[in-house]
Amino acid sequence: MRQRSCAFVNTPLPCINKAIHHIQELELKIEKYFQQYGYVFKEEKIPRVTKHVSPESIEDTWLSLSTRLDFKEADVSCEDGKTLTLKKETEALLLEVTELIKRLEADREEAEKALELEKQRRKKLGMKIDCMSLWRLQQLPAAVQKEYETCVQDTLELQWHFDCKSHQLRQVQNQILKIETVNRKIQEDIDFMKKHSPLLEEKLNLEGEAVKDVLLVYEKTSKIYSDVCCELMEIQRTIKRIDEESEKKIQSMYEKIEYSEMLSSQYKNKLKHSEFIWTEYCMKLKETEEKIIKDEKHLEELVEQKAEIQEDAKCWNSKIEDLNNKIAAQGDESVKISDAYSEVIKAVEELKSTKESDLQNIKQKILNINEALDSLKCENKELEGENEEFLQKFGNSSRKKKAYQSEVETICKSIYKIEQQIKRLNEDLCNDELTYSEKKRKYEDLKKTKISEEISYKNSEWNLKKEIQDQKGVWKATQARITAIYDELEEKRKEKLKKRVEDMKRIEEIETQVAYLKTKIKRNNHIFKDSHEKLSYLDQRVQELDKQQKQTEQKMEQKRNILQQQLNDIQLLIQAE
Repeated sequence: MRQRSCAFVNTPLPCINKAIHHIQELELKIEKYFQQYGYVFKEEKIPRVTKHVSPESIEDTWLSLSTRLDFKEADVSCEDGKTLTLKKETEALLLEVTELIKRLEADREEAEKALELEKQRRKKLGMKIDCMSLWRLQQLPAAVQKEYETCVQDTLELQWHFDCKSHQLRQVQNQILKIETVNRKIQEDIDFMKKHSPLLEEKLNLEGEAVKDVLLVYEKTSKIYSDVCCELMEIQRTIKRIDEESEKKIQSMYEKIEYSEMLSSQYKNKLKHSEFIWTEYCMKLKETEEKIIKDEKHLEELVEQKAEIQEDAKCWNSKIEDLNNKIAAQGDESVKISDAYSEVIKAVEELKSTKESDLQNIKQKILNINEALDSLKCENKELEGENEEFLQKFGNSSRKKKAYQSEVETICKSIYKIEQQIKRLNEDLCNDELTYSEKKRKYEDLKKTKISEEISYKNSEWNLKKEIQDQKGVWKATQARITAIYDELEEKRKEKLKKRVEDMKRIEEIETQVAYLKTKIKRNNHIFKDSHEKLSYLDQRVQELDKQQKQTEQKMEQKRNILQQQLNDIQLLIQAE
């Protein structure tokens, strides 16, 4: 009954009134029914229930009504079906009404108990409110004062950290200006090297052409010398055929001559090998020059990268100045410290992330520069070693040339000795003619043939001497040319050494500057780490204070909500009473 008819209300009185309304409707139906069948009731009727009725009176009335209805129903005939329906409806209605009365009684008892509990709670809340008001009057001002002092100390520490950071930024800007001046000087030196590089290239080209001409002349002379050697071999063969008798005495001499020829051929091969080495070293010199040009280009790229890094540093410095201006503007707003401080922390974190990435990029670029410098140093060392080896080989070739010259002189002396021995043999033959008359004719014939052969031999010898003198003149000219080329190469080597010394000095200066910058970067990193640790400590401190403040606020809100609920409950109880 209560779930069907009283779901929209909270008090029991409307439910009772509604039940009474249903009962009145049922009475009207019963009266109409009895009027139809002619029954007349007595004047004693069921009293109408007013708006305000007690539950005990309702129970009495319903009991009397149920007994009367039972008596009347006994008189009514059971033939009509309407009477049965009315009886069932009245029984169901009476059962529901009795259940409703019991429930209302239980609700009334529960309401009385709840009212007593609320009164007790009201007394307890009054005591708690008095205690809270006393605490608020006694201890709350001191707690507020302590929190204010801690906040003031934190703000002063933050201001000091910001001043330190601004001073560090000024120092970094001064260092950047110094680095820019040094980079300008290096750029001027590089431009100077670029201007004078074409002259060096032209000089090297001319020297290469001169060396090629020398090599061509040397090849021609070597061909002539080989032809002369072939002719000498033919002449020696003819002499062997003629001097069959004197072969035993002169055989040792010819063997020595052949051995000297073999040595000369070996020396020729060695000369050719030295010429080949000379060409290889010329090619290596060209390759080293190309490497130097590439290294200069690489240095230009490194200078451009350094300029880009400086531009990035300027951009970050401008950003940092803007942030410092914002921080200085926010320093005056001491009332809004918490909001401004959160914004500053976010900006500092963004700066930290960006600055760390930039520092990593700068470190990587510096490492690349160092690697490039190390590679250049290694290449310079390799070139120096190759130059030293080339100079050693050149000295060895000059020594070999001197040895060849001494051997040629010994060969000439041996030829002179052979001629003297031939003369002695001629004298011996003449003595043999005087002693051996029988062999005079044979000797004269042999002498005639020998004279003719000697004439031919002398002619060939004279021609050979002329050719040797011509070759000596050519050799002297080539030697003078080689000495001139060697002097020029030494001058170039000295110039290159000077340039290398200057480049090494510049590289050392750059390395010192880079090391100085590295130390400064390390110091800045240490300072940044210290400041970061201090900021993190301050952040933790602020977070702890915020947590404490939030906890206190939550506690105060909970207490306020509890008190508000208690007051609302008390007001409702007062209104209900």
